[in-house]
Amino acid sequence: MNITELLSNNPVVPLVQADDPAIAVKTSRALAAGGLKVAEVVFRTDRALECLQAVADDVPETIAGAGTVLSADQANAALDHGAKFIVSPGLDDGVVGVAKERGVPVYPGTMTPSEVQHAFNLGLDTVKFFPASIAGGCRRSKRWQVCSAR
Repeated sequence: MNITELLSNNPVVPLVQADDPAIAVKTSRALAAGGLKVAEVVFRTDRALECLQAVADDVPETIAGAGTVLSADQANAALDHGAKFIVSPGLDDGVVGVAKERGVPVYPGTMTPSEVQHAFNLGLDTVKFFPASIAGGCRRSKRWQVCSAR
């Protein structure tokens, strides 16, 4: 099963924020044991790359991605450390380019129609609605759902 299909069937992707690889591994194992087998290791700590590598190496039941990826250099580093997908808070051409070159899914944050159109023109068919809270948050009806965690 590909990652995009897996995400569409399991739309909750927990964030793993740790500055200690052992904690990242322990957290990821607990999440996997609870049925959450996709995790986003966020680049918000000094040792995020080490944590990502540890999860990728030591928790094979989890598909580990990198989150809060802000640049092409970070995207390359994330992929070199085991990331299977990339998430960024905004739409950056460099991040998208690295992901496409290396054949991994990328989910940039978009909120405006212009950002969505730009993502489409970069060849993307899936984006992250972010920050959703500024645009009114989650909305559900019988026919559709638009939602993102804050």
